[in-house]
Amino acid sequence: MRNQNKIEGGHILIVEQNPSTSRQATVALRENRFRTTIFRRGKPRKGNFSEYDLILLEHQPEHLAVCLRILERLREVSAVPVVVLSEKSNPEVRVSALESGADDFISQPYVTSEFVARVRAVIRRAKMNSVKFAPPAIQLDRRLQQCVVRGKPVDLTARELEILTILAEEPGRNFTRDEILQRIWGREYDGDRRRVDLYISRIRSKMHQPHEEDLIRSVYGVGYRLDLEKEWQSA
Repeated sequence: MRNQNKIEGGHILIVEQNPSTSRQATVALRENRFRTTIFRRGKPRKGNFSEYDLILLEHQPEHLAVCLRILERLREVSAVPVVVLSEKSNPEVRVSALESGADDFISQPYVTSEFVARVRAVIRRAKMNSVKFAPPAIQLDRRLQQCVVRGKPVDLTARELEILTILAEEPGRNFTRDEILQRIWGREYDGDRRRVDLYISRIRSKMHQPHEEDLIRSVYGVGYRLDLEKEWQSA
């Protein structure tokens, strides 16, 4: 007999704003074998974000500032993927949410099957972004927000770890600034391109080890790449 308590989809934290909205999402997720925990504003939440595979953040039109503030705070402390569930479809709100760190934005009304499929897709991408290379190079885990370079832990913010993971997915490949911007902040981003340079500078500073070459290389006129060729040769 199949174990009815087995959780196949993962554990999702729902940050509730509207009980009816969270109830609909909870039913859809549990029917598809996800475990859900609801965080109601004003009540303490036990544990930490690494316990969850995804955070579903509800957004109400009149509380946009609250939603964005929660997103920004989450991205400062955790790389767990976040999906914003909104009561209305608004392109400007969608762009703001994606730029503030959301991995996807779903508006109501939604088709249940598509909603579940998109949640699964975000979780799948996050798991694929846990990148590991043989020592002494680099090990990354976005979900646990861990980075180890040449055997030494490196304290990166969630956003810094996200950028480094993009480079690490394809070591040796040249990534343009625009490509990194679009991958992190969305195709609609129209801000300062130097934002990438600032983050790369911070990552390099934290990863730097005396008498060792930087793993992140600048490619003149293009952008950046993660260079692990010498690391593999010396392994």
